[in-house]
Amino acid sequence: MRAGRPTSLTSLEEAELVTSLKLQSQWGIGLTRAETQEVVGDYIKSIGRDTQFVDGVPADDWLDSFFKRHPELTLRMPEQLKSSRAKFVMDQRENLFQHFLGELPSTSETPHPCDDADAEEVCDEPEYDPASESEEDVMSENDDDLVEEDDEDVDLTTLQPVMGLF
Repeated sequence: MRAGRPTSLTSLEEAELVTSLKLQSQWGIGLTRAETQEVVGDYIKSIGRDTQFVDGVPADDWLDSFFKRHPELTLRMPEQLKSSRAKFVMDQRENLFQHFLGELPSTSETPHPCDDADAEEVCDEPEYDPASESEEDVMSENDDDLVEEDDEDVDLTTLQPVMGLF
């Protein structure tokens, strides 16, 4: 038996979170630290589990401990996106949030975004080659804009730096 507080997530739940975060990273859809904390808090609330988190959301110390338990999750600065890819990324981010909450099939059954027929425009951009994406896991440190300056049709308030914890 371990000393200390009871865990908020089981080992299996943490492993699924890590898997989901890694998949998001491979797709170029990272989360900020705050977004990751929010996802964990939403998940815990959705299953009705009691927790010692203030307002049901894990604090920075929990997130720091989570990273220590999963050293394969690292930080990386976000890169600029074309407006068409940025919209696609935001849609995929929402899908992954829903997946973590259990509303989509398991991670192993989730298709790559470029396998979708509607993604042809995004995946055919010369600047976006999924095969060339780094294997390195990504996580964002700050709130730099993720869209090139000439892309005025994107709502920058929805494009947040990503936590490439994955």
